[in-house]
Amino acid sequence: MRTPADLARELTKITDTVGVAVGHFQNQARADAALHMAVTVRPNPLTVAMETAQVDLVRLINELNEESNSGN
Repeated sequence: MRTPADLARELTKITDTVGVAVGHFQNQARADAALHMAVTVRPNPLTVAMETAQVDLVRLINELNEESNSGN
């Protein structure tokens, strides 16, 4: 069984990948808005879901790091 610190490291790797995908989707939304000469950028549902997943991953990593630092 992995320790909380090990799990946090693995989740950090996943978070890095999700972050790159989120950046790509955000750039794509900005490009789509520019193509349509829209002032407002409206990301698609996948972009929003990926942003939420990234926030959740960071929260889980922080919780694991807190658990690891508390000695549990």
